[in-house]
Amino acid sequence: MKIKLAIPLTCVILILFFGCSSFPTPSSRNESLVVVICDKSMRDSGEILQFEGPSPMSLELSSADWAIKPLKLEGGTYRISLSGIQEKPLIKRFEVKPGMVILFPYAFSTSTDGSVHAQHVNGDLQEKAIQALLNYIDFEQWIGNGYIGFGKARPKMYLSQNSQSITINTDPPGARIYLDNIDWGLTPQTLELSAGKYLLRLEKEGFKQFKRIISVEKNKAEHYKLEPLQAETEVQSKDTFRIMVYPFVNILDEHYNPYGNIFLSTFNVNFEKAADLQVVQAKAGDTSTGNAGYPDLSVAAHNGAELAVAGRYEESGGKLFVHAVLYDVQSGRVKYAVLYISDAGFSVFDSIDEISRSFSRAVTAVLPKPGNPILEQEGDVSAELSAYEKQLYQNRIIARRCSRAHVLAVLSGIQLSADQAKLPAEGRQDLRSAPRTPLNALKLEYEYLLDPFISLTASLGANVGATSLGDEDQWMVDMHTAMGAKFYFRSSRSDIYLALLASVSYVPAFTVHSGGFDYDFGPYFFLGAFFSGGVKYYFNSLLSESPFFLDTGIQFDLISFRFSSGSNPEYVPLNMLIFVGVGWHL
Repeated sequence: MKIKLAIPLTCVILILFFGCSSFPTPSSRNESLVVVICDKSMRDSGEILQFEGPSPMSLELSSADWAIKPLKLEGGTYRISLSGIQEKPLIKRFEVKPGMVILFPYAFSTSTDGSVHAQHVNGDLQEKAIQALLNYIDFEQWIGNGYIGFGKARPKMYLSQNSQSITINTDPPGARIYLDNIDWGLTPQTLELSAGKYLLRLEKEGFKQFKRIISVEKNKAEHYKLEPLQAETEVQSKDTFRIMVYPFVNILDEHYNPYGNIFLSTFNVNFEKAADLQVVQAKAGDTSTGNAGYPDLSVAAHNGAELAVAGRYEESGGKLFVHAVLYDVQSGRVKYAVLYISDAGFSVFDSIDEISRSFSRAVTAVLPKPGNPILEQEGDVSAELSAYEKQLYQNRIIARRCSRAHVLAVLSGIQLSADQAKLPAEGRQDLRSAPRTPLNALKLEYEYLLDPFISLTASLGANVGATSLGDEDQWMVDMHTAMGAKFYFRSSRSDIYLALLASVSYVPAFTVHSGGFDYDFGPYFFLGAFFSGGVKYYFNSLLSESPFFLDTGIQFDLISFRFSSGSNPEYVPLNMLIFVGVGWHL
């Protein structure tokens, strides 16, 4: 008996029709991402931008879509020229600091005569460049690094739409402002920032470096007095130091402070284990947090403490943010400060305990040894901060993808069992034993995203297959529709989904010739439900312009019944389909 199997139509080759935008990802901490801005009009230009240095690189400007072209370079010094003109380099000495995202200081465009012009990057171009960066899925690899040349246009600004104004003044003026290690110019300065916490660093020649975690919650002005270097005083060397802990302050609501005293008692317990610290207990009410002068170091001085610990915390988005500070009571100077980010929720008490232990170890490590002054140090859990920032960026990518609620996919595959082709015997045993043959499937699927985790979906398709009955091959067509819901587990690059759908199928009437006789069958209707699961992989990095994906998965019937005229419904055993295809967000 000859069995004819139709070759399944696959859509994988369609991938070749969609460009796959590459975006370099870091492979070592010494590499930096250099972003070059080009204009669309340069498509006909043959200019080459050459980087000569630790990792030589050439960039054909005409190949760049507006607005950016990213390059991955090793840290070091570069000489840069256009089209190999070595006599007149564009930049003789271009410093690439390792582990940074750097906006190239020139943007390129062409004039009417075709000549290339380089202009200095301004604020508008900085914002366009950073928005273009945020459209790349692979930019997630660079989140948490430092940014050079972007000015106010930093990725962090686009993670929140709540922009606030803050004015920073210093006495004397002219101090350089660094927020999260980004240079924002000299004081006095008014800045537009997203609401949140920032590490402020002020530097001026002849004055001590000033560091503080600031919270930008509303439009306000800050004034800081810088200390001259000659005001440095050393702390007398000694074996033990008396230390007092203040209740920590809730940044969001000073009248609701559920963890303030928990921090106090937990820190004290850990400090008591340190041989070089002597814990001083404050009297009830002495360390009140309800005033703007927190912490009042005169209270610690009155109780005979030489060192004091105070802090602020915020519980937000499942995370606990804590800024803990060690003060020298006599001078009022910050001796050590750390920003912690850990889990909140049910694990908040474990987080507080771990924070207090970690801070206790850090404090004892920076205490003076005989003949040495107290060291000034500031640290942060950069790995956790980077992971948290990456999670925010991933959420942003998912939100951008899901903002296009209409999704269309074209899928093809092969049905591994085809009971629809198994015909009723009607007195002919040879027909009942007709073999199950694969059905080649093709379907068009539409989804409407209700939210990032669930969608409504509908599909329309056909399965085509052949079976040998009697003395000839018989082709059959199964037309079907399905409706149901899909449930998603998303990441920035791929989506895993599970679906439950109800289906209706129709097989037209057909005739089988066997042994000189014609047998009429059908039409048949099928009602049932099936389950499917699969993975969508977004193979194009530039999400905003081409959110295409590869879709592959498997589906099988949970239950299916066949109906035909003049007969009772018949249960159809399990059918399974493996499919692959492509889709896009409209």
